[in-house]
Amino acid sequence: MVANATSRSPVLALWARLELSVVLWMVLAIVLSARPLLEVSTAGLKVALSTTATSFGAFMLGELVGMSAAAWLRGTRRGRVVGPIAAVVGLASAVAGLVVASPGAWAACYALAGAGAEVVAASTMGDAVTSPLLRRSTELVVLAATCAAVVAVALGIYLAASAPPQGIWTFALCGAGQAAVVLITVLYALYPPRESEAPLA
Repeated sequence: MVANATSRSPVLALWARLELSVVLWMVLAIVLSARPLLEVSTAGLKVALSTTATSFGAFMLGELVGMSAAAWLRGTRRGRVVGPIAAVVGLASAVAGLVVASPGAWAACYALAGAGAEVVAASTMGDAVTSPLLRRSTELVVLAATCAAVVAVALGIYLAASAPPQGIWTFALCGAGQAAVVLITVLYALYPPRESEAPLA
């Protein structure tokens, strides 16, 4: 009984690490995408939708850049140095993105936040994702379900917070887009490209 519990401990720790990383990553992106939409009353719906699309597009572009950087830095001494720096820059940019008023500043802050979030999430999940203790198919199903659950909860909160619930489809698309980025990152870690196919030499 004790031996069985001991053998399960590493697996549970890996799952906890993966789930926490995914949930926090999803929540960050969803909160940032909700901010312009919840200010519809002062900015107007068209402006809010345009700002959300531009800012969240910048966030996802930052994530794609961060994905290549994380793959390049994975397992290196530079990665251990860059990871904490990316966390600080990403967090500071996310906070700044919640308080700035200019659409251009929003986009810049969101891009830095996306790059930082991707580097931190990829490095945090990296070893856990590729652990031989976990089945790849199970990982993908569970993490996809986690992303869907976070989006569903966020939609419920958004509907309760916004009256009337304008921009709900834009908000839902942002959540779905972020879920796709998370799953692409997981797939990239599980099935890395060959050296000749890598995005960065």
